[in-house]
Formats: sequence, structure tokens, C-alpha cells
Amino acid sequence: MHNGIEAAQVKGTGLSGYVQRSKATVQTSNLSKFRSIDDDEGSPAETINPLLQKRTEEENLAMARRLEVHKAIRSVRLKVLLYGRERLEKNIDPDTVERECEEYYTSLMKVTKEELTKEQRSIESKTAERFAEAFGVKTKEYSPFDLAKKEDERRRHEEELIRQREQQLAEKTKRLKEE
Repeated sequence: MHNGIEAAQVKGTGLSGYVQRSKATVQTSNLSKFRSIDDDEGSPAETINPLLQKRTEEENLAMARRLEVHKAIRSVRLKVLLYGRERLEKNIDPDTVERECEEYYTSLMKVTKEELTKEQRSIESKTAERFAEAFGVKTKEYSPFDLAKKEDERRRHEEELIRQREQQLAEKTKRLKEE
């Protein structure tokens, strides 16, 4: 204090000297009164992520989906890497190995994407069924809530068109060969 002038300490600004504990993570050991008898006392205390608690179920599902996709892509890359190393150990030309690895990667990614889309479609169809039940909509062969059915119908229609075109081409080539 000099000539009656000093810094004004406002409560709650952090200048008062009071130190608060961080509440960013909550340890489950503090919640011992809520533990069941079956819980192991010797296990280390787990932490609860408050951000995970605040996210909606939809956000958690989306994050789990992204994690699942990431793990699938990582496993594909690992398989391709191991395949490439195995081929290089057999003293095969590096250019050939690189080309084979690219082909192997594209084939594995195609299969993985198909598997992931099947899983996603099954999840979407379950969600569509829940919405239909909630709104009292009777599910028919075509449901406005089910995007997976629309996609399957469109894909079947495209495959049918491709088959028809192939048959027409086969008939034309057959006629040309006969002439």
C-alpha cells in the first residue's frame, strides 16, 4: 500500500489466493457409497469423462461408428503392409509387389466397405422400425422411414438394367456371329 492505493481484490477472480480443485475428471473411488458389494475393492479407480456424459446418444453412436471405421481401415492397411513385407522377403521385384499391394488394398477396402455398409443398414432399419412404431406407421414393403430399403430397391433396379443390357449385347453378338 502506497499513499493509500492498493490493488482491489475482487472475490472469485482468482486473485484472492483461494485454490480450487479441478473438477474436470471425477474418480469413481469418490463414489464408493454408490458402489455395489460385487465391485472389487483392489481395482484401480476409474475416471468418468464428463464430456462423454454430456454428449447425446446420437453423438456417441456417431463417434463409435467413426472409431469402428477407423479400426477397419487400420486393419486393412496392416494386412497389406504385412503382405508386402512377406512378398519382399521372397525377393520379388518391388514394382510388382507395389502393384500387388495396391490391388490387394483395393479389394480388401471394397469388402470392408460392403461389410460396414451392411452393418449401417441394419442399424438404420432398426431405427426405422422404432420410428414406425413410435408414429404408428404400419410398415409395408416400402417404408418412407427406411432409407436402406430405398437404396436396396434402387440397387436391384440398376442390377436388373445391367443384366438386360448384357443379354441384349449377347444376343446381338450371337446374331452377328451367325451371319
